[in-house]
Amino acid sequence: MNIRLSEKNDINGMISLWNEAFGDAENEICFFLDNKYISENTLIIEENGKIASMLFLLEGNMRIKAVSYPSYYLYAACTAEEFRGRGFMAELLAEANRIAFSRGKDFICLMPGEKSLFEFYEKHGYVTAFSKKILTVKRKDCDYSSEFRKIAVNDYQKLRNNAFSEFDYFEWDNRSVEFAFSHNRMYSGQSLETCKGYVLYNIKDDTASVKEFAFADKNCMYGLSSLFSASGCNKAVICLPVDYKSEIGEYEIAPSAMLYPVSDRSKSIAATLKNAYLGLTLD
Repeated sequence: MNIRLSEKNDINGMISLWNEAFGDAENEICFFLDNKYISENTLIIEENGKIASMLFLLEGNMRIKAVSYPSYYLYAACTAEEFRGRGFMAELLAEANRIAFSRGKDFICLMPGEKSLFEFYEKHGYVTAFSKKILTVKRKDCDYSSEFRKIAVNDYQKLRNNAFSEFDYFEWDNRSVEFAFSHNRMYSGQSLETCKGYVLYNIKDDTASVKEFAFADKNCMYGLSSLFSASGCNKAVICLPVDYKSEIGEYEIAPSAMLYPVSDRSKSIAATLKNAYLGLTLD
């Protein structure tokens, strides 16, 4: 087993493993690699000349009580089926922690791909620090009327930060949010942008399934009205910060993502977090 940072000539092997693990088409994988891949932020385990396991570390910040803490978002962690059960992912997680510490990061954030993985990551020091409010709203309950007008937006990050400034959340730079818009379009997703915020969503069976609703809660009704106007749907399902205030709709609370405290100062902070907001995961 050889654990190391990736190199450009590992690309084909990474595409092959990604396809096996997640089933994405090659053009979808290459879109991520072309836009977000950084060799020194990608860890792999090589076994007998083959990439057996990998993960990507994406730059971001944990924004906690209006303070930004340099962090990584751990993405697309996977192991080839023939190498599973040998502890390769545990080795990669430990190496990611070491690298993050050496580079002055405070946290590593990740969203488990399924509920069963929460327990796996908890064994490796991650805590469930993120939760989400899943809000279901019907058009007929939205009595706020507005004429939706799409505008050109140059700084999605500013809109996002304005929307979630009252909460603890994972903060992406503008380029990463732009990537999320482009990635959403690849999967037939839609978006709306206004001077007060934006929405990323998909439509299925007269329901707008919202990937991110970036409107401050004081502008919630305006955002909902704009969404129904733009989508033509009669129902919307939206994931929001737990403490987000909405005057209409029904909701449930569910765990969302996990956090690993890398630095000494981050350990006490992580212990106090329960309802941080993740939102965009760039997938």
